[in-house]
Amino acid sequence: MSFRYLALSLLMALPSILVADPDGYINPIDWTPDSEALDSSVQISGTFVAGAVFDEAQILDERPSLRAYVPSSLAGEEICMRAGSLDGSYEAQYRYTLPEPSDWRQGGVIDFGYETKHGNLLSELTTPDFAVALSVGACSSDPDTYLVGYWNVADADSRLPVRLLINSLGAREAYIYVGSDPSVPAIDCTSLRRDQSATDRRSFDFSCVISPDVLDDARSMIEINTATAGVTDPPRFIELVLPEER
Repeated sequence: MSFRYLALSLLMALPSILVADPDGYINPIDWTPDSEALDSSVQISGTFVAGAVFDEAQILDERPSLRAYVPSSLAGEEICMRAGSLDGSYEAQYRYTLPEPSDWRQGGVIDFGYETKHGNLLSELTTPDFAVALSVGACSSDPDTYLVGYWNVADADSRLPVRLLINSLGAREAYIYVGSDPSVPAIDCTSLRRDQSATDRRSFDFSCVISPDVLDDARSMIEINTATAGVTDPPRFIELVLPEER
């Protein structure tokens, strides 16, 4: 057996060794215990895009964990993180400031420190039962640009599906288009509601999985459509920031 083949076999047998450290680490700004809430009786609220994360990546041993690729063009920007469970019992909102241009010239993967009083719970929550969204800009703004997060998983060099979680406020159907080509087919989203009753509490209600084959490198424009009883709402447009080298 050649040395090259033996080394490759050992690496394949020990996948945890391949998990790379992120290129940077930042803590949330002004975190307090009130930054998150765990209460099944709270009024459900949230933004239209509840989550934007990668699917099918390797689960980390140390959780909860939140990472995302950040290009150098976003250096110095503020990032708003919103997270919540599907049933609305857990909600959180944190603010981060990305490294300044002088410290983030090449871009890379940042570990967004997730301070929490509920580590055991969050370590077990995964999509589509849990949503995490990292939007560019202040939390008070109406976001249209999102970093795609790695929630409780390692950042990956390979191309991965992206899962969008949508808070449609009760629409009966949702579908999306990727890119600006009008001839591309729509991607149907899956309803997360059991029924349409008022007792069926959902902080977001559609899951849309986007194949990596249709995503552009670096940034992808997404058109999100919702409809009820055949009446389509005005489309919403967002931009996903993706790793430039995958």
